Amino acid sequence: MTLLTSCGIPPARLSEFSSDPSGIESIWERVESVVFDFTGVTNLTDSFLHAYFGNMAEEHGDEFSRKVRFKGCSPLVRSFVSIAVSEGLRKRRELHAGC
Repeated sequence: MTLLTSCGIPPARLSEFSSDPSGIESIWERVESVVFDFTGVTNLTDSFLHAYFGNMAEEHGDEFSRKVRFKGCSPLVRSFVSIAVSEGLRKRRELHAGC
């Protein structure tokens, strides 16, 4: 899986960030968009997707929806990503519902 950004930061393998999840956060404010390219990825665990993308969606809410795109997903990966992101956004709405 490859991470692509819109501000000239070179493409990176997600594995470069997996040992330091704050790696994505360190570039978050500097980019207009982030594309996660799943070309060639045939399967991932839903726990990874929830931990990575679900948590990111929960943290950033609507900004995540505007900024992040996924490409090259197999139908299975697309389904898992969609569920993880939807769950993260739902958690954010619930957390901020009382504010």
